[in-house]
Amino acid sequence: MDNVPVARLTKVCDFPPGQSGRVNVNTPRVTACVLVLNVEKNVARNSPCSLYVTDFTFNPQTYSDLRPNRYIWDDYSVPLGKVLKISVFNRYFRDLDDEYELRTGQELGLNQWYLDIPEGQHQKTSFLRKLLILNVEIDLRMYLDSLECNSYSFNIADPTDKRKEVQDLFDRMVNELPLEIFQENQDIAGKLIPSTFLLRVLPQYSTRLYQQTYANARDSHQQSYNSTNNSYQPKVHYSNNSTQIRQHHNTQTIEEYHTFNDFVEDLEHHSDYISTPAPTMSHTKPVRVKKESSQPIYQIHQLLGLNADAPNQVYTVNARVIDTSPSDWSLLCGKLYGIKNGKPEVMDPAPLDLELILVDATSNDKAINCRNSLSVHLPGNSVMEMLGIHAVEEMYINVSSLYERFMKYTAKPHKLELCRKPVPLNGEETIDAWTILNPNVISL
Repeated sequence: MDNVPVARLTKVCDFPPGQSGRVNVNTPRVTACVLVLNVEKNVARNSPCSLYVTDFTFNPQTYSDLRPNRYIWDDYSVPLGKVLKISVFNRYFRDLDDEYELRTGQELGLNQWYLDIPEGQHQKTSFLRKLLILNVEIDLRMYLDSLECNSYSFNIADPTDKRKEVQDLFDRMVNELPLEIFQENQDIAGKLIPSTFLLRVLPQYSTRLYQQTYANARDSHQQSYNSTNNSYQPKVHYSNNSTQIRQHHNTQTIEEYHTFNDFVEDLEHHSDYISTPAPTMSHTKPVRVKKESSQPIYQIHQLLGLNADAPNQVYTVNARVIDTSPSDWSLLCGKLYGIKNGKPEVMDPAPLDLELILVDATSNDKAINCRNSLSVHLPGNSVMEMLGIHAVEEMYINVSSLYERFMKYTAKPHKLELCRKPVPLNGEETIDAWTILNPNVISL
């Protein structure tokens, strides 16, 4: 299978008119980013298979009087004008299987599916749940009354590809596809779809990202230790926060300075880990957010519909906490580790991040989904502030009993100030996630 070069992508709705007859040098050729819905093996020996794909845009050239008005795969219905038929020879399937497994760690099984079909039999199957997104180079050939394109060059789309056509397809996928497709295939989705889109349909997916970030940070600490001749300084997140508020016309600029001047020895497990010295005074880079002076009350569905490109704006909601992730709060405290005398040693406990699931205080919905709930991220130090805990050791000791108290207290609504902020992931990558600026409002 040839690699598709970085080329100009064309949405299906923008395809030029197709050409009838045999493919020749004058046949229009385009490259498109599409989602594979279905694969069909034809009866004729050595004939190409058919991929039914979509980018969720409409093109009347895909219509045919010989096809149904709608296609239905895995209970997902697609209008005919949004489905494109592409002919692909099975000799490319093995390479596509290999690329898919390399990307996701799971089998696509396209080549084996083809080989298992007896010669001369017609068969088709849905590949929608594989979330197979391809960049395909195709010849726009008209067969009878509709497009039936050939492709000899295609590969799996890169989720980091910033071209508008690719990003638009990700956006349409999370808006159009049934929620259960993402819920049942989270591992695959996390490898093939950017987290910024995936979090819109899988709020709980953020917990994986944050836990992975913590694991990577821990590994980074270990590498840092190895490179600095046995000097290890773990990052401890318990803190006192000071806030400055400056009035500027109709908005307020809030600058948060996190200081690290608190240090408390372990209250119960003194010998369980090595104490680190009290960290010196320091502060993080100020985070500025804009806050509307009138502070209108927003509803969850309004926040979900906001432009994701407008971070740092503060929105007030009247909401209840209905769940947390993780729900097992024993996972909220972890311990860093370092090397002492050439041996690994457990260091101070550190608070980990928490995700809160919010619904409107007035909500009477029986079922909670991505359209009526909002996931907000709290870093470890904000979790401590919310719980009214000043020493991480206290949280480490009592964390198992805090959950019931917290959920009982948060059953009533609270006015929360929310803001989208960049949250670091791996390396220099970040995602914009909702967070609470006033977690002390629901402090225990």
